[in-house]
Amino acid sequence: MESHTAMSAILASDTDAISFSTEDVAPNHPLKIVRREDKPERPPNLVPLYERDDLNEARNYAKNLDKDTGQRLEAILSRLANANRWRSLTTAVKPRCVLALKQRFPNFSEVIEEVVLHLVLARLADKDQAALSMPPILLVGPPGVGKTYFARELCNTLGAAFWETNMSSNSAGFILSGLDMGWSNGKPGLVFRALLESQAVNPLILLDEIDKANSESRSDPLGPLYSLLEPHTARRFRDEAITLPMDASHIL
Repeated sequence: MESHTAMSAILASDTDAISFSTEDVAPNHPLKIVRREDKPERPPNLVPLYERDDLNEARNYAKNLDKDTGQRLEAILSRLANANRWRSLTTAVKPRCVLALKQRFPNFSEVIEEVVLHLVLARLADKDQAALSMPPILLVGPPGVGKTYFARELCNTLGAAFWETNMSSNSAGFILSGLDMGWSNGKPGLVFRALLESQAVNPLILLDEIDKANSESRSDPLGPLYSLLEPHTARRFRDEAITLPMDASHIL
């Protein structure tokens, strides 16, 4: 009975809390003791932008390309490798900061209240360190009501990095997801650049005039949204120029 109780206590405990001394194991014993302090720990309040193994695979891929293409790809991958792969998350501001926008943008009250709701929910989980997160928002209204200006001011109030592109003047999908480096004009898209250059992993990207996007072209500019709007696929988003999976699931 006593042995059963002791075993139950062990099973119920956190395995990280169990420690052994090397003195408990014979010197030639095949069991390898891993000390807790030797385990790689995730930095607090940070998320990885990409996985090291994926970066190594992308660099190996670059070596097998023709010289010019491989060098261009390696230059971008080197820049990414030299940047910190652990990124912070912009935290949720106090709801009253966003509510104050009603005085300047009364015609966007419904949108403001929706954003405030997500801020409140986030801060219920962690008042001071809650990550800024909300689902995509589609602003619909006649031209000239200030949708773009409001989006910029909202982003400024939220404290997030702001990126934008006008979809009415873009006719190809590589605007968002890049173009294979095998093409002479191949380069990363907006999503990759936003993730690389923003300090936080949850920048806000505005797709202005999205209703005017030319979806009849051979490369639909809205095509990348199918993977970006689904969190489980956005976590492994691949820019066509880079091929390296990156976590785009936090983008606003």
